[in-house]
Amino acid sequence: MFHTKNYRELNRLFFMFVIPAVSSQLLSGIYTIVDGYFVGWGIGQGGLAAIGLSFPFSVIVTAIGAGIGVGGGALIAISMGRGREALAQRILGAMVFLMIAASAVSSLLLTPLAEYLLTFYKVSPDIAEMARYYAWILIISSPAQVVTMAMLGAVRNDGFPRKAMAIMIAAFGTNIVLDWLWVIVFPFGIAGAAWATVASQAVSALLLSAHFLLGMSKVRLRPRFIRLWRPLARRIAVMGVSPFGVQIATAVTMILYNWQALAYGGDIGVAAYAVVGYIVPVGVMLEEGVAEGIQPLISYYHGANLRARRRLTARLGFTAAVLVGLVCSLLLFASDRIVPAFFSMHGEAASVAARGLFLSVPVFPFLGLAKVGASYYQAVGRSDMASVLTYGDPFILQPLFLWTLPLFLALDGVWLAMFFTNMTLAAIFVIMWRRGSGSRRMPLTGGGLMGILYRRGMVMEEKNLKTILEVSDLMRRYDQVYSRWAESRGFSTNAMSLMEELHIRPEGMEPAVIADYLGVPRQTMTSTLDSLERRGIIERRAHSTDRRRKVIRFTDAGREIADLLINELHSWMMAALAPVEPRELERTLSEVRDFCTRLESAVSSNTEEKRSPCI
Repeated sequence: MFHTKNYRELNRLFFMFVIPAVSSQLLSGIYTIVDGYFVGWGIGQGGLAAIGLSFPFSVIVTAIGAGIGVGGGALIAISMGRGREALAQRILGAMVFLMIAASAVSSLLLTPLAEYLLTFYKVSPDIAEMARYYAWILIISSPAQVVTMAMLGAVRNDGFPRKAMAIMIAAFGTNIVLDWLWVIVFPFGIAGAAWATVASQAVSALLLSAHFLLGMSKVRLRPRFIRLWRPLARRIAVMGVSPFGVQIATAVTMILYNWQALAYGGDIGVAAYAVVGYIVPVGVMLEEGVAEGIQPLISYYHGANLRARRRLTARLGFTAAVLVGLVCSLLLFASDRIVPAFFSMHGEAASVAARGLFLSVPVFPFLGLAKVGASYYQAVGRSDMASVLTYGDPFILQPLFLWTLPLFLALDGVWLAMFFTNMTLAAIFVIMWRRGSGSRRMPLTGGGLMGILYRRGMVMEEKNLKTILEVSDLMRRYDQVYSRWAESRGFSTNAMSLMEELHIRPEGMEPAVIADYLGVPRQTMTSTLDSLERRGIIERRAHSTDRRRKVIRFTDAGREIADLLINELHSWMMAALAPVEPRELERTLSEVRDFCTRLESAVSSNTEEKRSPCI
């Protein structure tokens, strides 16, 4: 599914993953709004305030499931990209074990935590009692929520984003119907809203689990692998730091905003933030949909060492996130006065909520850039950089702006804190991205090479050093161009080099000979051969004189593909050489050939004398 022939197909693959993820988040946002509509209609402003106060504890449970799902799912995608299906099965087994353990721990620990934190809010007794009851129901039912979030990431990374979207649609539909029944038709109050949420989560957990339990998945769930694989559990935890932090950031942000809204606006401020908390997260969900959609693709391309495709997918994700953010900002700007009435708010509370929505208008493009940036770094295993964007929000920037801005702007400062926080995060991401891109384009600087030469006792004249740097740069440029061309045709650099060698040796070559000739580690070559064999391009045959040895040859279909690709490659290279006169080209090639021969001879003799001090 992840293989494409060209960049046009890559664009289609991008939308195939991103659209279902964004659609799922859009449906989740619609469900959130409809849920708030029923609560406002059936319970009133007090019910909205109670859910706003207690919902952060449900988000903490979501964070645990998201960390397991996205962290483990990313490892599954990377493993499949490297052709290691058995490892992917072990990762899935470790995810299931972590789900079971996390469900039990969250149910036990969050109940007293919620009771403790809710006592700090100085709200009316009715609102406080409803908040406790709502939080208690969601916390004791946390296993359904953990399994839903974890299995959602696993199903997407298994290559079934549309199935994941369809299952979430079914769950949201269940929630809306039960909200109507248990809040409006049978007025069970805040308990009806809570149990409707729990029932919908149970539906999604069962349907997502069935994907693996009934053998419909690419990565099989083996019962013997459901255990605590400590190294894999640590890797899942590391990879899941960013998505876990995204959800924890949401929970901490909601707690901080409730606190400040209560301090500067009283019960009306809390009710107004409940409306803002229903609408603004819809935009956040859409941005997270873009981030979740690109994650399987980026993780797979990272595992397959397809750097050009990985970065192109990331750029498409950044563009999509900014565009989605602009649309959200325009829609909120046009409807900030209408929304409070939809939630049955009136009077001063409606005016305060409308003001909060208006001041939240510009946040979404910056928020999208920060969310997708964190997802990219998490998908390629850079948890350190992802954590800067993820944890800098709730634990540094958000408290800073929530504390300082209201001192000068009162309640308006509470609403503006989100904008200033995400604008700062977006600026931090742009700086990290530009620095990262620069280091990849020029991994060895002139200063770095000069230092190596001095450590070797090889002090050179500046003119000679510049010549060496130019030669090295030309070699890197050719390798980069060759790599980009190969990746644009759906192959890694190693795979394309292997196909060129087999093209001029139709009798076949042994794997070890190919690896040594191309200067590739044998383990890496085995992975490349496995990938090409799965695609039907090569086959392993027994050696003509020794049945224990294998020879690599093209299949009939593989030879046709190789002929087309290599003819295209050679035509492309000859077109670049066309302006050079034949005699000049022959002379230049002879000099380059002699240069390489002298280098090989010098390296061989130096290796025999002593090992390099840099090794």
